[in-house]
Amino acid sequence: MIDAGPVIPTLVCVPLGMLAMITCAAHLLGPARQAAPASRRRIRQANGFVMLFAIPLLTIGFGVIDPNARPQTWLLTWIAAIALLTMAIGLAFLDVANTMRLHHAARKRLAHSMAQARTQLRANLRLVHAEDLHDG
Repeated sequence: MIDAGPVIPTLVCVPLGMLAMITCAAHLLGPARQAAPASRRRIRQANGFVMLFAIPLLTIGFGVIDPNARPQTWLLTWIAAIALLTMAIGLAFLDVANTMRLHHAARKRLAHSMAQARTQLRANLRLVHAEDLHDG
């Protein structure tokens, strides 16, 4: 069997992995500065940390380990990477569910405030109408 080396050349894969790590770290620090609900911030930070662990494993699996020379190490690396990617996808689904929950709560608050505004408007219209009848 010919020793082909890593799946992607190391000189290509490692710089891309480093760029992905920097981007992920910047994204991880970004939501902390935003005014976002705490639940959304926690989920997205957890997902960022999972990705910070997954990116090096993916980089190693694609561009460092030769699957022909060290098949067990390559397999374990990919099992760990896939497990972390599965966790990241699960956290993404959790983020979607949380966003839907937040949206539902916001709509409920808006409907409540609109109902209060309508009630106040009706009361004000009655007062204006009663003043018109009293003056006329």
